Amino acid sequence: MNLFNFVIYVTVTFLCTSLGTQLLKKYFRAITIKKISFKDLTQDGGFPSSHTAFSISWTVISIFATIHFYIEGSSKDIVLLSAIVSTIAIGNMSIVIRDALGVRRIVQILCDAVKKAAKSNSELFDNLNLKEVNNEATARIQSNFEDIANKMNIKSGHLPHEVIGGAFWGTLVSGAVSSYYYSLNTLFILFLIGIMLYILTISIFIKYSVSILEWRIVKLIISKRVH
Repeated sequence: MNLFNFVIYVTVTFLCTSLGTQLLKKYFRAITIKKISFKDLTQDGGFPSSHTAFSISWTVISIFATIHFYIEGSSKDIVLLSAIVSTIAIGNMSIVIRDALGVRRIVQILCDAVKKAAKSNSELFDNLNLKEVNNEATARIQSNFEDIANKMNIKSGHLPHEVIGGAFWGTLVSGAVSSYYYSLNTLFILFLIGIMLYILTISIFIKYSVSILEWRIVKLIISKRVH
């Protein structure tokens, strides 16, 4: 295994995984709100989860390396070391996913609460005409509160479907790059097909999700009337 080629392989995998998720977020958002914007490409949250995809790419790389060392008949120490790295990668992946669904999700809820409180407090501030009162301390507190709320990134956590989407993306992309690196042509083609189906099916679902939901509601109403 050439070290330089391996570094290139790892770098390409991470770039395709991380940058790909950020671009997909903008793409899927554009389908939903009919507006394209490439601002805040590094923003957290959204579908699919970039943290999940990135952590899974580590795991896939390490697993492919372990399998490669084993098949090539490398020494037991190298295979064992690679297996240990894979175990650590799996543990790290589990922590990242749990954090996205747990701590970061709670942070998002708290940020949302602070923003709502800032808005309510601002309305109260205006209604009581406190701006006309010569109270510099009150005005400064309100200004700082609004400034903090405006700078908060509400979308910092993830819903389960966003994490699942990130898991699929990370697996497909890192699997495709790994298959190409290890010259596993059949597997490479399968992963490419998986990537295309992933983007296509989600695009179709997002585009027609409202129609699908409306049809389900109509069916539910009809079934109730029949009974």
